[in-house]
Amino acid sequence: MQKLLLVIGVLAACGHFSHFSASASPWSPHADFVYHNGNIVTVDAAFSTASAVAVKDGRIIAVGGDAEVLRHQGKETQTIDLAGKTVIPGIQDSHIHFLRLGRDIRREADLTFAMSGGEILDAVARVKERIQPEPGDWLIGNRWDQYKYDRMITRWQLDRIAPENPVWLNRVYRGVAVNSDVFRRMGIDDDRPETWPDWWLEDPEDFTFEDRIYRERRTVAIHGETRQLDIPTGVFLGVNGTRLVTARPPSPDFEDNVISIRDGVREMLSLGVTAIVDPSSRWGDLMRVYQEAYNRGHLNLRVAAVYEGTFSGHSPERIRDHLGAIKINNLGDGFLRWRGTKFYSDGGAGTRSAWVSESFDRWEEFEGEKNFGYPVVDDNDRREAQYRAALGHGWDLHTHAAGDVAMRQAV
Repeated sequence: MQKLLLVIGVLAACGHFSHFSASASPWSPHADFVYHNGNIVTVDAAFSTASAVAVKDGRIIAVGGDAEVLRHQGKETQTIDLAGKTVIPGIQDSHIHFLRLGRDIRREADLTFAMSGGEILDAVARVKERIQPEPGDWLIGNRWDQYKYDRMITRWQLDRIAPENPVWLNRVYRGVAVNSDVFRRMGIDDDRPETWPDWWLEDPEDFTFEDRIYRERRTVAIHGETRQLDIPTGVFLGVNGTRLVTARPPSPDFEDNVISIRDGVREMLSLGVTAIVDPSSRWGDLMRVYQEAYNRGHLNLRVAAVYEGTFSGHSPERIRDHLGAIKINNLGDGFLRWRGTKFYSDGGAGTRSAWVSESFDRWEEFEGEKNFGYPVVDDNDRREAQYRAALGHGWDLHTHAAGDVAMRQAV
């Protein structure tokens, strides 16, 4: 199989493309780079292919046969023989929460491909071995999904891997698994009932269909007497469930976030991804990080849009006031643009909280009654008023809608 060359991603990662800047040198009509003897997939209307492409000031100025494109060479042109490799346009990721990617790669366990509880534990053990944390340092992992496993892990299994470190493992969406050290940081002791929170043995009243605390029967020594009780295993699902875990890893500082953006850009370019859409600006905070990364020359891929706000049940007046205070929209250039707003209509399929017209399967087993998910705003008139508050200030509308009813509402 031919080696695939992702033209803008790989070449930009090698420093072949950069932001245009004025130069003291005389202007030249010739190309900066010519790539020839390749298989150029143009993705034009006919999906035609060519053998060569010429680039000047970061833009394609010619594509076609070798003889045609090589005419754009000059004395300063760098000419690269592709040796038959395939070139495709750079890929855009249209929905990625990008801020933590670099940090995720450097210091955190990737649980995406774990297909059992044992593989989760192995991934945590590997990242601990790799980063060599000091006692008390947090171990973090991301993207587990309990539906993949015969049995979900417990905090007692994590305790054996990291007896001196708090462990925090994010679910792929709305969930967390922690070890016993995290509970101790919350002041909870298994053998002292006076330290147990109200939710220790019984779910809170505000739990929705997506919320769950995993529990397991364990022998607990209470004031010298042993009892068999169903106590939390350290696994929490849903927005309300996850909020119960109040001891959390420290928030990264501004500098760490900028470095995370830098390393995330390098990772994406290595995969041929040359543009992204970030669906949350964290109420403007993330834009400061992106801007600093841009200022330092780290943003060598295009951030096509960063959505402002994450609006759910907010009043139209609050949305109008917030966006009105910003005074701008569609701010930026070809490499960083702040535009669009984000609204929430429901939860997700994996947490059984998507707003659907037909009940989730196996509701008898999981909820005990038919489950149609969790609508964030079920009043269409109110949702329209929210939308109009954003549109009135010129912001594009984008909506998280996982279920069919949520999608119909948004449309």
